Amino acid sequence: MNPWVLTEYTRLQRSIFEPNMNYSGRFWPCIERVQNVYGERDCDAYLAEEIDIVNGPVFSPSDQAYLECSADLMAELGLSPGDFRAQ
Repeated sequence: MNPWVLTEYTRLQRSIFEPNMNYSGRFWPCIERVQNVYGERDCDAYLAEEIDIVNGPVFSPSDQAYLECSADLMAELGLSPGDFRAQ
């Protein structure tokens, strides 16, 4: 049994997962809700505070240029496991 249950799905837009109340495994989810946003609007959703994290190299060149011009946004940038950039 999975610790998460799909509670909402909008095709090609987003999916929302919440803890499965029937889960009896060892590791109970510590997060109340996980929302995945699909498509090319990850950066816009993050800037609008609709989502808390963006995974993967999903930024367009214009998004990347915008992020690099903001010291506050660059301070939020963090490397994720499996990020093997040699900069």
